[in-house]
Amino acid sequence: MKPVTQVGLTCYAACIASILEMPLEDVCRPMKTSEQEFDGWLIERNLYPVRIPIEEATPWAPPGYIMLWGIAADDYVHCVVCFDGEVVWNPDDEGTGKLVRPLGWIMLCVLDPTLPTGISLRKDVPSMAEIAARAKASFDEMLHSPAAGPHHVEVCEGDCYAR
Repeated sequence: MKPVTQVGLTCYAACIASILEMPLEDVCRPMKTSEQEFDGWLIERNLYPVRIPIEEATPWAPPGYIMLWGIAADDYVHCVVCFDGEVVWNPDDEGTGKLVRPLGWIMLCVLDPTLPTGISLRKDVPSMAEIAARAKASFDEMLHSPAAGPHHVEVCEGDCYAR
């Protein structure tokens, strides 16, 4: 992780740049694109953002580097970088971005572990937005399926299966 400071309202892009250790200007600006377009930008880099809402009844902190978003002291939505659930970088250089009400985690998951991440790999793949839409729909269906029962996340070694 290499800290990158936000410019204006770019905390989400600054957090991604920090985790991927790349310049802010190389990161797609989520505020200027749709969520689907931004997910496509990440997929081109062998990554996918998994968004996990925080539930008060089950406080859970994921391992490793992850983004935490929520409501900041100035009543704006803000994003910070965490490691093992603890804030390690706040990209807000003015100090007003302290989260007062965390709302969710954003985990950057590797799509294909045999390929590198962060750099654009798949410019030749048609319709990245379509791939992002299918991945999001599949994940949303899994999360909201009444037949699947309660969901939990498990850290494991070797093969991991969706529960």
